Amino acid sequence: MNGIRIARRSMLPMMTCLATIPAVVCCGVGTAPDAEMAVVEEARVSTDPWSGYWWPHFQGLITGPLAKYDVIFTSKAADWERSQHPMTTASWHGYCHGWAASAVLDPEPKAARRAGGGQGISPVTFAVGDQKGLLAVSHADDIANIYGDRFGDGFGGDDRADIAPDALWQLLRQYVKEQRVPLIVDAESGPQVWNFPVYAYRIRHVAGSQPDERAATLTLWMADDVVPLDYVGLRVKKHDYTFTFRMRDGAVVAGSGRWTGSSELDHPDFAWYPYLVAPGNPHVSYAQVLEVLGRPGETAQPVVA
Repeated sequence: MNGIRIARRSMLPMMTCLATIPAVVCCGVGTAPDAEMAVVEEARVSTDPWSGYWWPHFQGLITGPLAKYDVIFTSKAADWERSQHPMTTASWHGYCHGWAASAVLDPEPKAARRAGGGQGISPVTFAVGDQKGLLAVSHADDIANIYGDRFGDGFGGDDRADIAPDALWQLLRQYVKEQRVPLIVDAESGPQVWNFPVYAYRIRHVAGSQPDERAATLTLWMADDVVPLDYVGLRVKKHDYTFTFRMRDGAVVAGSGRWTGSSELDHPDFAWYPYLVAPGNPHVSYAQVLEVLGRPGETAQPVVA
Protein backbone atom coordinates (compact mmCIF):
# COMPACT_ATOMS: atom_id res chain seq x y z
CA MET A 1 0.00 0.00 0.00
CA ASN A 2 2.78 2.44 0.66
CA GLY A 3 6.45 2.92 1.22
CA ILE A 4 6.11 3.51 4.93
CA ARG A 5 8.26 6.32 6.24
CA ILE A 6 8.15 5.88 10.00
CA ALA A 7 11.14 7.22 11.88
CA ARG A 8 12.46 4.64 14.29
CA ARG A 9 12.66 5.43 17.97
CA SER A 10 13.29 1.89 19.12
CA MET A 11 13.76 -1.39 17.31
CA LEU A 12 13.21 -3.96 20.04
CA PRO A 13 14.31 -7.57 19.51
CA MET A 14 11.31 -9.79 19.96
CA MET A 15 12.88 -11.81 22.76
CA THR A 16 13.44 -8.69 24.84
CA CYS A 17 9.91 -7.35 24.56
CA LEU A 18 8.25 -10.58 25.62
CA ALA A 19 6.72 -10.87 29.05
CA THR A 20 4.92 -13.75 30.68
CA ILE A 21 1.43 -14.30 29.31
CA PRO A 22 -0.92 -15.85 31.87
CA ALA A 23 -2.44 -19.19 30.96
CA VAL A 24 -5.95 -18.06 31.86
CA VAL A 25 -6.96 -14.56 30.87
CA CYS A 26 -9.93 -12.21 30.80
CA CYS A 27 -12.42 -14.57 29.20
CA GLY A 28 -10.88 -17.91 30.02
CA VAL A 29 -13.15 -20.92 30.26
CA GLY A 30 -12.38 -22.76 33.49
CA THR A 31 -9.26 -22.36 35.58
CA ALA A 32 -6.52 -24.17 33.65
CA PRO A 33 -5.99 -25.23 30.03
CA ASP A 34 -6.21 -28.92 29.22
CA ALA A 35 -7.11 -31.18 26.34
CA GLU A 36 -10.85 -30.58 26.81
CA MET A 37 -10.86 -26.84 27.46
CA ALA A 38 -10.37 -23.71 25.37
CA VAL A 39 -8.88 -20.58 26.86
CA VAL A 40 -9.91 -17.22 25.44
CA GLU A 41 -8.42 -13.75 25.77
CA GLU A 42 -10.07 -10.74 24.20
CA ALA A 43 -9.92 -6.96 24.52
CA ARG A 44 -11.05 -3.76 22.84
CA VAL A 45 -9.75 -0.20 22.95
CA SER A 46 -11.59 2.59 24.76
CA THR A 47 -11.95 4.73 21.61
CA ASP A 48 -12.18 3.10 18.19
CA PRO A 49 -10.07 4.41 15.30
CA TRP A 50 -11.87 5.65 12.20
CA SER A 51 -11.75 4.63 8.57
CA GLY A 52 -10.30 6.90 5.92
CA TYR A 53 -8.95 6.67 2.39
CA TRP A 54 -5.30 5.66 1.90
CA TRP A 55 -4.52 8.14 -0.91
CA PRO A 56 -2.40 6.04 -3.34
CA HIS A 57 0.28 8.06 -5.06
CA PHE A 58 -0.54 6.75 -8.53
CA GLN A 59 -3.96 8.44 -8.37
CA GLY A 60 -2.64 11.83 -7.23
CA LEU A 61 -5.88 12.63 -5.40
CA ILE A 62 -4.11 13.97 -2.30
CA THR A 63 -3.16 17.08 -4.28
CA GLY A 64 -6.80 18.17 -4.06
CA PRO A 65 -6.82 18.78 -0.28
CA LEU A 66 -3.26 20.14 -0.47
CA ALA A 67 -4.21 22.66 -3.17
CA LYS A 68 -6.98 23.98 -0.90
CA TYR A 69 -4.49 24.18 1.94
CA ASP A 70 -2.14 26.15 -0.33
CA VAL A 71 -4.86 28.72 -1.07
CA ILE A 72 -5.28 29.51 2.61
CA PHE A 73 -1.65 29.45 3.71
CA THR A 74 0.04 30.50 0.42
CA SER A 75 2.24 27.41 0.54
CA LYS A 76 3.45 24.96 -2.10
CA ALA A 77 2.35 21.66 -0.57
CA ALA A 78 0.60 20.40 -3.72
CA ASP A 79 3.62 21.18 -5.92
CA TRP A 80 5.91 19.30 -3.54
CA GLU A 81 3.56 16.32 -3.56
CA ARG A 82 3.55 16.17 -7.36
CA SER A 83 7.34 16.30 -7.53
CA GLN A 84 8.02 13.76 -4.77
CA HIS A 85 5.23 11.24 -5.41
CA PRO A 86 4.63 11.03 -9.15
CA MET A 87 1.66 9.08 -10.40
CA THR A 88 4.02 6.50 -11.93
CA THR A 89 5.05 5.09 -8.53
CA ALA A 90 4.15 1.53 -7.48
CA SER A 91 0.43 0.94 -7.13
CA TRP A 92 0.70 0.08 -3.43
CA HIS A 93 2.55 3.28 -2.43
CA GLY A 94 0.41 5.82 -0.65
CA TYR A 95 -0.54 7.37 2.67
CA CYS A 96 -1.99 4.39 4.54
CA HIS A 97 0.61 4.89 7.29
CA GLY A 98 -0.37 8.55 7.66
CA TRP A 99 -4.07 7.68 7.73
CA ALA A 100 -3.49 4.90 10.28
CA ALA A 101 -1.54 7.18 12.61
CA SER A 102 -4.11 9.96 12.35
CA ALA A 103 -6.95 7.50 13.00
CA VAL A 104 -5.18 6.49 16.21
CA LEU A 105 -4.18 9.95 17.46
CA ASP A 106 -6.79 12.38 16.08
CA PRO A 107 -10.58 12.60 16.44
CA GLU A 108 -12.44 11.89 13.22
CA PRO A 109 -13.55 14.79 11.02
CA LYS A 110 -17.27 14.24 10.50
CA ALA A 111 -18.56 17.26 8.60
CA ALA A 112 -17.39 19.72 5.97
CA ARG A 113 -15.73 22.89 7.21
CA ARG A 114 -15.09 26.35 5.76
CA ALA A 115 -11.74 27.90 6.55
CA GLY A 116 -9.71 30.93 5.53
CA GLY A 117 -11.20 33.89 3.73
CA GLY A 118 -11.24 37.57 4.64
CA GLN A 119 -10.09 40.74 2.88
CA GLY A 120 -12.35 40.07 -0.06
CA ILE A 121 -11.27 36.41 -0.41
CA SER A 122 -13.93 33.73 -0.09
CA PRO A 123 -13.38 30.97 2.48
CA VAL A 124 -12.45 27.50 1.24
CA THR A 125 -14.67 24.48 1.88
CA PHE A 126 -12.91 21.36 3.12
CA ALA A 127 -14.98 18.20 2.77
CA VAL A 128 -14.52 15.34 5.22
CA GLY A 129 -12.15 13.66 2.78
CA ASP A 130 -10.09 16.83 2.42
CA GLN A 131 -9.66 17.03 6.17
CA LYS A 132 -8.72 13.37 6.48
CA GLY A 133 -6.25 13.77 3.63
CA LEU A 134 -4.54 16.68 5.38
CA LEU A 135 -4.30 14.59 8.54
CA ALA A 136 -2.77 11.69 6.59
CA VAL A 137 -0.07 14.00 5.22
CA SER A 138 0.45 15.51 8.68
CA HIS A 139 1.26 12.07 10.10
CA ALA A 140 3.34 10.75 7.20
CA ASP A 141 6.66 10.89 9.06
CA ASP A 142 5.50 10.29 12.63
CA ILE A 143 8.05 9.12 15.17
CA ALA A 144 6.95 5.73 16.44
CA ASN A 145 7.77 2.75 18.59
CA ILE A 146 8.28 -0.11 16.14
CA TYR A 147 8.25 -3.81 16.95
CA GLY A 148 9.50 -6.38 14.48
CA ASP A 149 11.54 -6.02 11.31
CA ARG A 150 9.97 -4.84 8.08
CA PHE A 151 10.44 -7.50 5.41
CA GLY A 152 12.33 -6.38 2.32
CA ASP A 153 13.44 -2.94 3.52
CA GLY A 154 17.16 -3.70 3.30
CA PHE A 155 17.67 -3.36 7.06
CA GLY A 156 18.00 -6.32 9.41
CA GLY A 157 17.07 -9.85 8.44
CA ASP A 158 14.23 -10.80 6.13
CA ASP A 159 12.60 -13.43 8.29
CA ARG A 160 9.17 -14.14 6.78
CA ALA A 161 8.03 -15.56 10.16
CA ASP A 162 8.59 -12.20 11.89
CA ILE A 163 6.73 -10.84 13.81
CA ALA A 164 6.39 -13.98 15.94
CA PRO A 165 2.83 -14.67 17.08
CA ASP A 166 3.65 -14.77 20.80
CA ALA A 167 5.47 -11.44 20.47
CA LEU A 168 2.45 -9.91 18.69
CA TRP A 169 0.22 -11.36 21.42
CA GLN A 170 2.20 -9.57 24.09
CA LEU A 171 2.03 -6.28 22.18
CA LEU A 172 -1.73 -6.60 21.78
CA ARG A 173 -2.01 -7.11 25.52
CA GLN A 174 0.23 -4.13 26.22
CA TYR A 175 -1.56 -1.67 23.95
CA VAL A 176 -5.11 -2.87 23.28
CA LYS A 177 -5.89 -4.65 26.55
CA GLU A 178 -3.88 -2.74 29.16
CA GLN A 179 -3.61 0.77 27.72
CA ARG A 180 -6.76 0.42 25.61
CA VAL A 181 -5.28 2.16 22.56
CA PRO A 182 -5.05 0.81 18.98
CA LEU A 183 -1.91 -0.90 17.78
CA ILE A 184 -1.06 -0.42 14.10
CA VAL A 185 0.12 -3.47 12.16
CA ASP A 186 1.49 -4.03 8.69
CA ALA A 187 -0.89 -6.82 7.71
CA GLU A 188 1.26 -7.97 4.77
CA SER A 189 4.20 -10.25 5.66
CA GLY A 190 5.95 -9.67 2.32
CA PRO A 191 7.69 -6.60 0.88
CA GLN A 192 4.54 -4.48 0.47
CA VAL A 193 3.25 -2.50 3.45
CA TRP A 194 -0.45 -2.35 4.33
CA ASN A 195 -1.10 -0.58 7.63
CA PHE A 196 -4.26 -0.96 9.68
CA PRO A 197 -5.09 0.10 13.26
CA VAL A 198 -6.10 -2.90 15.40
CA TYR A 199 -8.86 -1.93 17.83
CA ALA A 200 -9.86 -5.37 19.15
CA TYR A 201 -8.49 -8.90 19.26
CA ARG A 202 -9.34 -12.38 20.44
CA ILE A 203 -7.03 -15.31 21.05
CA ARG A 204 -8.49 -18.77 21.59
CA HIS A 205 -6.19 -21.69 22.26
CA VAL A 206 -6.61 -25.41 22.94
CA ALA A 207 -4.30 -28.36 23.54
CA GLY A 208 -2.02 -29.12 20.60
CA SER A 209 -0.61 -32.35 19.22
CA GLN A 210 2.59 -32.28 21.28
CA PRO A 211 3.18 -32.15 25.06
CA ASP A 212 3.01 -28.54 26.34
CA GLU A 213 1.85 -27.36 22.90
CA ARG A 214 -1.17 -25.14 22.40
CA ALA A 215 -2.95 -24.47 19.10
CA ALA A 216 -4.29 -20.93 18.85
CA THR A 217 -6.49 -18.78 16.63
CA LEU A 218 -5.89 -15.03 16.65
CA THR A 219 -8.67 -12.77 15.39
CA LEU A 220 -7.90 -9.11 14.68
CA TRP A 221 -10.50 -6.38 14.18
CA MET A 222 -9.03 -3.45 12.27
CA ALA A 223 -10.20 -0.17 10.80
CA ASP A 224 -10.29 -0.52 7.01
CA ASP A 225 -9.25 2.10 4.46
CA VAL A 226 -11.12 0.77 1.44
CA VAL A 227 -13.71 3.53 1.73
CA PRO A 228 -14.92 6.57 -0.23
CA LEU A 229 -13.05 9.82 0.34
CA ASP A 230 -15.79 11.36 2.50
CA TYR A 231 -16.60 8.21 4.46
CA VAL A 232 -17.47 8.76 8.13
CA GLY A 233 -17.29 6.02 10.73
CA LEU A 234 -15.55 2.69 11.14
CA ARG A 235 -15.53 0.09 8.39
CA VAL A 236 -14.37 -3.19 9.87
CA LYS A 237 -11.58 -5.34 8.48
CA LYS A 238 -11.48 -8.71 10.28
CA HIS A 239 -8.94 -11.46 9.82
CA ASP A 240 -8.10 -14.79 11.49
CA TYR A 241 -4.61 -16.23 11.95
CA THR A 242 -3.43 -19.53 13.40
CA PHE A 243 -0.32 -20.40 15.38
CA THR A 244 1.09 -22.76 17.98
CA PHE A 245 3.08 -22.07 21.11
CA ARG A 246 4.39 -23.94 24.11
CA MET A 247 3.16 -23.50 27.64
CA ARG A 248 5.16 -24.50 30.69
CA ASP A 249 4.19 -24.06 34.35
CA GLY A 250 1.14 -22.08 33.32
CA ALA A 251 2.99 -19.53 31.18
CA VAL A 252 3.88 -19.13 27.52
CA VAL A 253 7.44 -20.11 26.67
CA ALA A 254 9.02 -16.97 25.21
CA GLY A 255 9.97 -17.41 21.54
CA SER A 256 7.95 -20.60 21.11
CA GLY A 257 5.26 -19.11 18.85
CA ARG A 258 5.05 -20.39 15.28
CA TRP A 259 2.60 -19.34 12.57
CA THR A 260 0.74 -22.31 11.07
CA GLY A 261 -1.23 -23.15 7.94
CA SER A 262 -1.93 -20.24 5.60
CA SER A 263 -0.74 -17.87 8.34
CA GLU A 264 2.87 -18.92 7.68
CA LEU A 265 2.81 -16.53 4.71
CA ASP A 266 -0.19 -14.40 5.69
CA HIS A 267 0.34 -12.65 9.01
CA PRO A 268 1.33 -9.19 10.33
CA ASP A 269 4.90 -8.20 9.47
CA PHE A 270 5.55 -5.59 12.16
CA ALA A 271 3.61 -3.46 14.64
CA TRP A 272 3.96 0.19 15.67
CA TYR A 273 2.50 2.99 17.69
CA PRO A 274 3.08 6.70 16.82
CA TYR A 275 3.91 9.17 19.55
CA LEU A 276 5.16 12.36 17.83
CA VAL A 277 3.42 13.99 14.85
CA ALA A 278 5.68 14.80 11.90
CA PRO A 279 4.35 15.78 8.45
CA GLY A 280 6.10 14.22 5.49
CA ASN A 281 5.52 17.31 3.37
CA PRO A 282 7.79 20.23 4.39
CA HIS A 283 5.14 22.72 3.23
CA VAL A 284 2.48 21.34 5.59
CA SER A 285 2.17 22.43 9.22
CA TYR A 286 0.20 20.21 11.59
CA ALA A 287 -0.76 23.30 13.61
CA GLN A 288 -2.23 24.91 10.50
CA VAL A 289 -4.07 21.72 9.60
CA LEU A 290 -5.65 21.78 13.05
CA GLU A 291 -6.77 25.36 12.36
CA VAL A 292 -8.55 24.12 9.23
CA LEU A 293 -10.19 21.40 11.31
CA GLY A 294 -11.36 23.92 13.91
CA ARG A 295 -8.95 22.64 16.55
CA PRO A 296 -6.43 25.47 16.94
CA GLY A 297 -3.90 24.99 19.70
CA GLU A 298 -4.61 21.27 20.15
CA THR A 299 -2.07 18.50 19.96
CA ALA A 300 -2.37 14.77 19.33
CA GLN A 301 -2.44 12.75 22.53
CA PRO A 302 -0.44 9.52 22.18
CA VAL A 303 0.07 6.95 24.89
CA VAL A 304 3.82 6.39 25.09
CA ALA A 305 4.58 2.82 26.17
